[in-house]
Amino acid sequence: MQQGTVVHRLIGWSRWKLASGVALGYPSMVSFMRLGGGASTDVSEYNQVDSWCIETDDAFKLLPIMPKEIIKMEYLSTHKVIVVKAHQMGISKRAYHKYLNDSYTLLGNILDSRLRNVHDSDTFLLNSLEMRQKQAQQTV
Repeated sequence: MQQGTVVHRLIGWSRWKLASGVALGYPSMVSFMRLGGGASTDVSEYNQVDSWCIETDDAFKLLPIMPKEIIKMEYLSTHKVIVVKAHQMGISKRAYHKYLNDSYTLLGNILDSRLRNVHDSDTFLLNSLEMRQKQAQQTV
C-alpha cells in the first residue's frame, strides 16, 4: 500500500480514535435522536468508516513497539511540532522521520496482506462461489 494511502487511513483512524472517547467508533445515531425515538436514515456511511478504521486499528495493533509508539506520537499526541515529538521520544528529528517512514511501510504491508487474505467465513466470498457453481450448472 502506498504511503499516501496509509497516511490518509491514519488521519481518519486518529479522528475516529480521538472522537470516540470511551467507546470505539462513531455513534450510529446522535443522542437526541435516540431520546426522541427517531431512526437514523443513513448509518451506512458511519458503518463504512467504522469498518475502515477497525481494519486500520487491527493492523496498528500488530505493529512492533517502536513503530506503534511513533504512530501514536504522530497521530494521537497533542504535540504539533516534530522537534517536540522527537524530543519526547528521545530521538533526533532525522531519526523520527526515518522511524515514521518505516512505520508507514510496515503498516502498509500489514494492511496489504490483510486485504489479500480472505477469511473462510467471508460472506461475499461464499456468495460468489455459490454463484459460480450455479452458473457452471446452468451451462452444462
